[in-house]
Amino acid sequence: MANSIDEVYERFLDDDEHILWSKEPDRIRLHLDGGCISVVMIIAFSGYGIFSLITAHNTAVDWVMGGLFVLIGLMFLLVSVKRTAAYYVTDKRVLILGSLSVKELKYYDIAYVNVEKQKKGSLGNVVMLKSKLVRNGHSRTRNSTVYTGYTLFDLEDAERVKELILQQKDMPRAYAKAEEIEQYQR
Repeated sequence: MANSIDEVYERFLDDDEHILWSKEPDRIRLHLDGGCISVVMIIAFSGYGIFSLITAHNTAVDWVMGGLFVLIGLMFLLVSVKRTAAYYVTDKRVLILGSLSVKELKYYDIAYVNVEKQKKGSLGNVVMLKSKLVRNGHSRTRNSTVYTGYTLFDLEDAERVKELILQQKDMPRAYAKAEEIEQYQR
């Protein structure tokens, strides 16, 4: 199923790994991750910083504080914006290849998969949660689970991708690996 575009990303695959589904970004799109909270924080910090700079009384403290709030607002913006990436579903994992990062989700780590339909058009997003058991040496329970979210944006066949991920997750080797990790963590 690999085509010439997929060959560019072959270096990220293991020798015995095969691409089951892939999507290259057709154009660069930005997505705001974090929803309303991110928007409110960006507007609040940047707005207050700009207001402080406009109304500054020519003291160094006013300029520094205004500039600091603008920088914090820009930081929220940079952290919240996700760029469209290349997505690969293989027989071993899900790969998200961004312009600056490579993220991988092994099937045995995926705790949740769902599809969010977009309001306009037939596109959807596949949302996944990766779970990781963390040992806390000083707590009563000593273990806690940390979830990290990952999203595959703007997919025309989001339902199919979800089903493909769930099928691979249900494969015997994923169960065996999950059991092995669980035994190790006890």
